[in-house]
Formats: sequence, C-alpha cells, structure tokens
Amino acid sequence: MILLVVCFLLGASASLCCYFLTPMADSLWNLLWLILMVPTGFALSFGLYLVCLLFWGFTVNTKKVRDKPSKIALWNLTQGATGACFFCRAHIKVTGLEKLPKNQKVMYVSNHLSNFDQLAMLTAFDGYHTIFVSKPENFNIVVAGPLIAKAGYIPINREDAFEGVKSIRKAADFIKNDQYSVGICPEGTRSKDHEFHEFHHGSFKIALWGKCPIVVLGIQNTWAIAKRFPWRSTKVYIDILEVIPYEEFADKKTPEISDHCHKVIEEYLEKNRHRDYRFRGKKGSISSNEEVK
Repeated sequence: MILLVVCFLLGASASLCCYFLTPMADSLWNLLWLILMVPTGFALSFGLYLVCLLFWGFTVNTKKVRDKPSKIALWNLTQGATGACFFCRAHIKVTGLEKLPKNQKVMYVSNHLSNFDQLAMLTAFDGYHTIFVSKPENFNIVVAGPLIAKAGYIPINREDAFEGVKSIRKAADFIKNDQYSVGICPEGTRSKDHEFHEFHHGSFKIALWGKCPIVVLGIQNTWAIAKRFPWRSTKVYIDILEVIPYEEFADKKTPEISDHCHKVIEEYLEKNRHRDYRFRGKKGSISSNEEVK
C-alpha cells in the first residue's frame, strides 16, 4: 500500500506542476485535463517503478538459493503484489488474523486455485514476513522471478525426491531460525478443473522439522481475477480456518496431519461455495446470507 500511495503522490504532484506551470491554468476548462492527468501520472509512476525492477532483475542470479534473503526484495515483492491486486480490481477480504501466533513463525497451508494465490496472500499478510515454496518455472517470470529469488522463495522440484527433500528442509530451517514464515500449497499445482485435490503429505515435514504451528487457510475466487478483469472487480476471500500448535501434531505422522488439514479446507470450500463465482445463482448453492464460521 505504501508504494501505491507514493506513486499516487508523484503522479498528482507531476500533474499539478504541469497544470500550474504551463498555460493550462489560464482556463478552467483545463481542469478536466487535470482530472485525467492525475490517474495517468499514477499509472506512469507505477510503470516506471516496474521498469526499474526489470533492469535490476538482470543482475540477479535466479538459480541461487539464498541463506540470507533480502528483506528489501520481499518488501518490493509485497508492494508489487498489492499494486497488482489493485490494478486487477481484486478486493482481498481476510478473516482470522487475530488467530495468528504473536512473535512466532508459522507454516501456511492452503488450497491452490490460480497464479494469483500468492499475490493475494502477500497482500493479505503484508508485514508478517512470509515467503513461499514455489515451482521453479516461477523464477523465470520477468520482474517477479528475480524478486522472489532475492526474497528467499524456495524452488521445489517435485520430479526429484532428493531435491524436494532439500527444499522442504530449507523451508523448515527458515522457520526454525526465526527468519520467515513459509507458505505452501500441498496440492502441488493449481487446480485447473476447480476441484480440490489431494495433498502431498511430505509438505508437512516443514512444520515437523521447523517445530512451528500450522496455519490452515481457505482461498476463494483468485481463479476469477483474470476472467473478470478489466470490466468487473473480483472479491477474493482468504480465511484463516485453524491454527494448530506444534505440540498437537508433534507425535503424528505426516499423512495424518495432511488429511486433517485437507478435511478442514474441504469442509470450508463446501460450506462457502455460495461465495464462489461458479456457483452463484445455481440451484443447490448455499444461501449467500449464511454466516461463515
């Protein structure tokens, strides 16, 4: 949000200077141009910021896994995610933040709907120092790839069991050393058919090895952002469903932990399907005035 405010102030300042320091101020009709110039200046300021990140990204080795990630890169990534959600007209509604442990790093677990999931979660958890386990292809994305690499994101190769375990161990170390909270989508890939798929049990080694609480999240409607933009806004829901202290699962096996978290999210998605754009107005959907627990 800070970045958006700065870009707006820069755009507004440039527009006002252009208006008052040129002959435009001689006519009140030119106020209409000023009204148009402010949002244009805002967009240009944000665009210039992205261009700077683009050139900076050429200096970053995206293949290197960081032991000491850059907090400046994470800040820029979070601000960029907030800006992307703003421009894509995604309104993020978060519930349950009061459940998060104070001064303690955690493992976030959620369903996976879209490439917008992490953007929405970065926006929702701004200030909570959160990074994610991500597929290697994401590190090749222009602008975003170098940022997530410098911020400490952890690539995971699910085709190579040995490399996968190394990534899980790295994520656990970040938590155990009180550096960052780590988010992961145990389905492994986004759900292209909109169904909720089974979890990879090994993902939960992060919480066991990191000896941290598990925060179970439910996410809805991130898949709709690309389909509804630019003509319609999208309400994205991120709900913290349960926080499981380490002591409650320390002696359990990963399949048992995984199945429990999967069940919590599955019940949440079924209960709140009326908020999913796919089901609105369809026969058999839950009434939209039912409260979310």
